[in-house]
Amino acid sequence: MSRIRLAMIITTCLLLAACGGDEAPKVTDPPAIPCPEPAAPAPNLVLTDLTGATHDISAYRCEQVVLLDFWASWCGPCRDGMPLLQELQDTYADAGLLVLAVNLAENEQAVRDFVTAGGYTFAVLLDPGQTAPTEYEITGIPRQVIIDAAGEVRFDRTGLNSIAHIDHHAVLPGLLAELPE
Repeated sequence: MSRIRLAMIITTCLLLAACGGDEAPKVTDPPAIPCPEPAAPAPNLVLTDLTGATHDISAYRCEQVVLLDFWASWCGPCRDGMPLLQELQDTYADAGLLVLAVNLAENEQAVRDFVTAGGYTFAVLLDPGQTAPTEYEITGIPRQVIIDAAGEVRFDRTGLNSIAHIDHHAVLPGLLAELPE
């Protein structure tokens, strides 16, 4: 009789151990849907902004639509386009647009003074090593590149009227709608 009782006690202990005892069953999150690899990914840049934060363009894939604006403060059309960039930032940032103005090879203090005087709140990146002109094959400014949620270039224009040649308010909502929820 004691053998049966011992067997029952051991079986009960094993069953309780296998069931987790007093612990509640663990609930796990559903697996994340992987972000698909872009067919033709935009060139990556890793640059620092005026606040010291580092921006890795590829890290924004599947999280934000990125508008890159390559500019210099001595460029009249570049200066003229800055208020539109601010408007786009103000209008679409909450929907997932990230405006990054990449300054090409100017003195940091000159860039800081220009941005402060204009009251611009979008991120301004510095490119002292001149990686952007090589990666994006920049031959003139201003230049705007819009990278979609998949990490692909969907708009790329250079020149005096590059900012005026796109109806941003028609294009951006469609690209922002492609962002995963």
